Amino acid sequence: TYSTSALHGTPKTSTIDSLDFSIQPGGSTEITGTLDIPNASYYAFSCRIAGGQIVFVWIEDHLVCHTDPPFGNTNSSIDGSKENPLSYSAATRQHIVIHIYASSEQPV
Repeated sequence: TYSTSALHGTPKTSTIDSLDFSIQPGGSTEITGTLDIPNASYYAFSCRIAGGQIVFVWIEDHLVCHTDPPFGNTNSSIDGSKENPLSYSAATRQHIVIHIYASSEQPV
């Protein structure tokens, strides 16, 4: 977590155990880690985001979730949606990155 709204400066680091989390209001946050894909299949992802001003979620190089402003969001506008699922041919571990910019007064 950074004290600025732009992932800039010296971050305060911590560990989270799941993707169901909240952060304190103000500043910005970068979350990195891995996601285990258990078997070969098509995968669709859904994100519930509350409070963050601008939030992006990537799995490897696929943008799988983002908040509406300023980009808009339709079911087929992102990878990993029901309309555009990610395909994996075997069990794998994928990198995940979440950016939260200028979180609002409500926890994300």
